Amino acid sequence: MDVNNMKELIIIEAINGIVKIYGIDRNVAKEIVNQSGIDHSIEIAPELVMHASIEQLVDMIIEPEEISDISNKH
Repeated sequence: MDVNNMKELIIIEAINGIVKIYGIDRNVAKEIVNQSGIDHSIEIAPELVMHASIEQLVDMIIEPEEISDISNKH
Protein backbone atom coordinates (compact mmCIF):
# COMPACT_ATOMS: atom_id res chain seq x y z
CA MET A 1 0.00 0.00 0.00
CA ASP A 2 1.42 3.37 -0.95
CA VAL A 3 1.64 6.23 1.53
CA ASN A 4 -1.19 8.26 -0.04
CA ASN A 5 -3.68 5.38 0.18
CA MET A 6 -2.52 4.60 3.70
CA LYS A 7 -2.82 8.27 4.69
CA GLU A 8 -6.38 8.43 3.35
CA LEU A 9 -7.37 5.24 5.19
CA ILE A 10 -5.84 6.40 8.48
CA ILE A 11 -7.54 9.80 8.22
CA ILE A 12 -10.91 8.13 7.62
CA GLU A 13 -10.36 5.82 10.59
CA ALA A 14 -9.32 8.76 12.77
CA ILE A 15 -12.49 10.67 11.89
CA ASN A 16 -14.62 7.59 12.55
CA GLY A 17 -12.80 6.99 15.84
CA ILE A 18 -13.37 10.53 17.09
CA VAL A 19 -17.05 10.32 16.17
CA LYS A 20 -17.41 6.94 17.88
CA ILE A 21 -15.40 7.68 21.03
CA TYR A 22 -16.52 11.25 21.68
CA GLY A 23 -19.87 11.33 19.88
CA ILE A 24 -19.20 14.59 18.11
CA ASP A 25 -20.36 15.64 14.65
CA ARG A 26 -18.51 14.08 11.69
CA ASN A 27 -17.74 17.50 10.16
CA VAL A 28 -16.22 18.69 13.43
CA ALA A 29 -14.17 15.48 13.67
CA LYS A 30 -12.98 16.00 10.09
CA GLU A 31 -11.91 19.56 10.96
CA ILE A 32 -10.04 18.32 14.03
CA VAL A 33 -8.19 15.67 12.02
CA ASN A 34 -7.36 18.10 9.21
CA GLN A 35 -5.88 20.58 11.70
CA SER A 36 -4.03 17.95 13.73
CA GLY A 37 -1.02 17.43 11.49
CA ILE A 38 -1.52 13.66 11.50
CA ASP A 39 -0.86 13.63 7.75
CA HIS A 40 2.66 14.89 8.48
CA SER A 41 3.14 12.17 11.10
CA ILE A 42 2.06 9.56 8.57
CA GLU A 43 4.66 10.81 6.08
CA ILE A 44 7.43 10.79 8.69
CA ALA A 45 6.61 7.53 10.52
CA PRO A 46 4.01 5.60 8.51
CA GLU A 47 4.67 2.27 10.24
CA LEU A 48 4.18 3.76 13.69
CA VAL A 49 0.89 5.40 12.81
CA MET A 50 -0.32 2.44 10.76
CA HIS A 51 0.09 0.02 13.67
CA ALA A 52 -1.66 2.24 16.22
CA SER A 53 -5.08 1.21 17.47
CA ILE A 54 -8.01 3.52 16.78
CA GLU A 55 -7.89 4.70 20.39
CA GLN A 56 -4.16 5.46 20.13
CA LEU A 57 -4.71 7.24 16.83
CA VAL A 58 -7.45 9.41 18.34
CA ASP A 59 -5.18 10.15 21.34
CA MET A 60 -2.44 11.27 18.92
CA ILE A 61 -4.86 13.76 17.42
CA ILE A 62 -6.80 15.16 20.36
CA GLU A 63 -6.61 15.31 24.12
CA PRO A 64 -9.81 14.34 25.98
CA GLU A 65 -9.98 17.67 27.79
CA GLU A 66 -10.07 19.47 24.43
CA ILE A 67 -13.39 17.83 23.54
CA SER A 68 -15.47 20.01 25.87
CA ASP A 69 -13.90 23.14 24.38
CA ILE A 70 -14.61 21.91 20.86
CA SER A 71 -18.15 20.86 21.71
CA ASN A 72 -18.86 24.29 23.17
CA LYS A 73 -17.69 26.00 19.97
CA HIS A 74 -19.94 23.94 17.70
